[in-house]
Amino acid sequence: MARSYNPEKYRLDKQEALTKAYPELVKVEQLALQYAPINVNWYNPHFVLQPATGQFLDIHQYFYQVISAFPNKASDAAGVRLLYNLWETNSQKIVGVLRISSDFLRLGPRDKYLGLTKGFEDRKQVTLQLKGVIPLPPFNQMAGGKLLTALAFSNNVQQEIRTKGQFCGLSVCSIYGESIIYDRIPYLKFLGETVKGTGVYFGPTATNYREFIEGKEDVLKMIDRPDSEIIKWWQPLYERRLAKVPHDASIEEFKITSKVKPMAQNLF
Repeated sequence: MARSYNPEKYRLDKQEALTKAYPELVKVEQLALQYAPINVNWYNPHFVLQPATGQFLDIHQYFYQVISAFPNKASDAAGVRLLYNLWETNSQKIVGVLRISSDFLRLGPRDKYLGLTKGFEDRKQVTLQLKGVIPLPPFNQMAGGKLLTALAFSNNVQQEIRTKGQFCGLSVCSIYGESIIYDRIPYLKFLGETVKGTGVYFGPTATNYREFIEGKEDVLKMIDRPDSEIIKWWQPLYERRLAKVPHDASIEEFKITSKVKPMAQNLF
């Protein structure tokens, strides 16, 4: 069952979130636009996922707010929180942002699939969640969301996750049931929908995730997924899309002042 969409409420929520997040909006915007994916040679790309730190954390936050359909909530900052930028290194442009954070304590389809029965919440949380998969235009039309999602399961990301604790997999939620972004990603399985119609996916990051959940083993054995393997799987999807979509985005697509004009009028 699809949720109702209220454009005015969405606009006001985003305006409030942006106003709180960016008191120096113009400065952040000018910096971020230098790294927007404009004039990228999409026929010879090289992609690298890197943690968002320093000024590139500000840029990550900016792109997330401008492109994402859902502004930040206070709860996003609680628990584990890992933020990444996907770079096209030949052009030194950011083509997507990725967020991984603490999972829901209860999530029906996930809990049923993993056997997280009533009372399990008393134990340490064992999964994390992808809470932001944002490919920037025009990469969003080139299967960019699939690459961002798949790279969350890569060795580099999982090694950083291990510094936060032992987590055996990643869940992903799609507000309208099954999602074209997560469909056919080999690391994810669609588990069904919640009572409110939200689609739930799960992907293990350890070979012994069930034994770990059941308490039979104490140490997780990470699944080996190098970046090169992931990109090799994704490349044919990218090449099929590349011939069918425009290769350039307008700089206006990345400007908060273009996206949220009422807010811009109040700020400047």
